[in-house]
Amino acid sequence: MDVSQPIPNGPKYPDTLTKRDGEAEVTVTADIDTNGRTVNCRVVASSNPEASKSSLEYCQRARYSPATLNGKPVVQYGKVYHFKFKLD
Repeated sequence: MDVSQPIPNGPKYPDTLTKRDGEAEVTVTADIDTNGRTVNCRVVASSNPEASKSSLEYCQRARYSPATLNGKPVVQYGKVYHFKFKLD
């Protein structure tokens, strides 16, 4: 996976859901390291395996500003992300 490329604002909508107008919900947890990279991403709840895969890939590529304590970056543990896949 090429993490040097920018990523969109959310996970890719799985083709399998698009073809059948499906919906899915996925919950992912991750830690944010002192460089703002997500680590230890894992799916903790999901209604669709393809949506799980897409959400996990997104989590693994996401970048954030790290949390700080007294002006120094610190690891943020147990960040929870909820993804809802729904066609409008």
